[in-house]
Amino acid sequence: LSLIQKSTDDALRQFLTSLPVSWQHFLRDKGMIKLLSDFAAITMVPALAITSPKVAFNTIKYWWTSSTHFIGANGKSLPALECHDLRSMKSVAVDVENNLKQKLVRVLLFVHGGAWGSGQLWQYRDIAIQYGLLLNADVTTLIKYSYYPDASIPDQRDALIRAIHHIHGPEFHKQFGLSQTDANTSSIELVLCGHSSGAHLSILSSVEMLKTEVDSVDLKKALGRRPAIHSIVGLSGPYDLVKHYDFESGRGVQHISPMLGAAGGNIEGLARCSPDVLLFTGYVNQGENDDCPSSSRSTKIHLLHGTEDGTVPHTATERMEMAL
Repeated sequence: LSLIQKSTDDALRQFLTSLPVSWQHFLRDKGMIKLLSDFAAITMVPALAITSPKVAFNTIKYWWTSSTHFIGANGKSLPALECHDLRSMKSVAVDVENNLKQKLVRVLLFVHGGAWGSGQLWQYRDIAIQYGLLLNADVTTLIKYSYYPDASIPDQRDALIRAIHHIHGPEFHKQFGLSQTDANTSSIELVLCGHSSGAHLSILSSVEMLKTEVDSVDLKKALGRRPAIHSIVGLSGPYDLVKHYDFESGRGVQHISPMLGAAGGNIEGLARCSPDVLLFTGYVNQGENDDCPSSSRSTKIHLLHGTEDGTVPHTATERMEMAL
């Protein structure tokens, strides 16, 4: 299946990059890249059903049993969270009622990739739930956020921050029957897991929370001295977008990729959206925010990257590790 996917991606990339630059910009800025990428993914569904029938079955089953939380301004707009209760799926039986009273509830928030311009939750649903089970999570959630050109990278970052606050709030606790000592207290131990551009957004959001203390008063009440994000798992992420633009240019995809447009259309915008660059240049003064739970230095960060990755070089993760 991975060979089929690579062949499909390569064929689509070769076709798009053969077009005149003005056409590439038009397709990128009108959201056509999302449609083409999603169509390419849909063409793989028959192959998925044949080569991985269990994954295909689970994708449908998990969608059927999921619940959706819209946390947009009007209650129906994005961002939204697709939520999956994993407690009944764990291999070891637990006393759920007593368990919830005695410990924090681990929630995995999965942020999918798609170059800030595409992606559908069904493509990532099975792997997100498998990660949740692997990390012993009680609940797995996937965030549905807007893509370029409807949303910029800062918009996507802010959507993720709102989702983090929503998970720590009373509505989320009530949905899953999670106990609270009072209405302002969170029982959540949040694990943030992002892949590719989702890994970038995960780290960028944590840096922004560290800097701005968004809604820090409410979050302090909910968390006490605990961090808003217990741990972050970054999978194959591009964290320095300026260097990644150079890498995209080497592949000939810089004009068709949504990245530059989503960052404001210039190199300065790429730098402002790069957690690697922000940390190296002193964007965050950690000494000022020690009392803010969202900026706690106790957040654990795990970065993973394959050395044969041809889309995002593994050196991006190496540089991010140095910045941290």
